[in-house]
Amino acid sequence: ARVRGKVRNMTTYGAFIELEEGIDGMVHVSDMSWTRKVNLPSEILKKGDEVDAIVLEVRRSNEDARAFYEKQGFETIGTRRDYYPSGVGQREDALVLKKTLIDA
Repeated sequence: ARVRGKVRNMTTYGAFIELEEGIDGMVHVSDMSWTRKVNLPSEILKKGDEVDAIVLEVRRSNEDARAFYEKQGFETIGTRRDYYPSGVGQREDALVLKKTLIDA
């Protein structure tokens, strides 16, 4: 899902984005632009800015998909316990992944 979040706080190493009430994600300064070097988050963002992010789920056991998403810059922000069916009477956790999209 594509979600909109608000920059709540910044440090020298990244920006904290509120995805929804009580759920924040951190965007590392090295992930803020693919086209230019960003030294400080304040070069691109300011507190209160709105940014888009992609949030998705993947089975904990799906190592290939997890490796792919991590390579694309997604980070794990949570777990949905017993989310997927996994055999008769069994359930498997889903990892919730997020990637923030910033136009720099």
